[in-house]
Amino acid sequence: MNKTSSFLHMWKISNVSKKALIIPLLITVISSILSLITSLLVMQIMDNLEDYIDYDLIVIGIILLVVSTILSAVSSFLLSRVAERIVLNIRKKLWAKALDLPLSFYQKKRSGEIVSRLTNDTTGIVDITYSFRFL
Repeated sequence: MNKTSSFLHMWKISNVSKKALIIPLLITVISSILSLITSLLVMQIMDNLEDYIDYDLIVIGIILLVVSTILSAVSSFLLSRVAERIVLNIRKKLWAKALDLPLSFYQKKRSGEIVSRLTNDTTGIVDITYSFRFL
């Protein structure tokens, strides 16, 4: 199962709205475009450096860089909120399932092993969510 299909499967069982994921992804795309434009402006400034210094382009480049950085931070914050919400919803479902398991299951498994497994597996979901940002 690849990262995208794992993420989509996790998304279906997590009950998080599509809007909660689409907004940070759009912000990430906008931030990336602004970063590319900033690189092009720096190239333009460097190419014209021998003839003259274009202060307007420098100011525009700095503004684009600041806006891009702020948008990137906002996107990361929103994605982390989505990841934590997904983990919370999945942990709730897992604990509800764990409470419904028969006593024989708990006689075969150690309680520390079960808790560790549930905690570590759901924490891995955060990693999947963050890696989805860089696909």
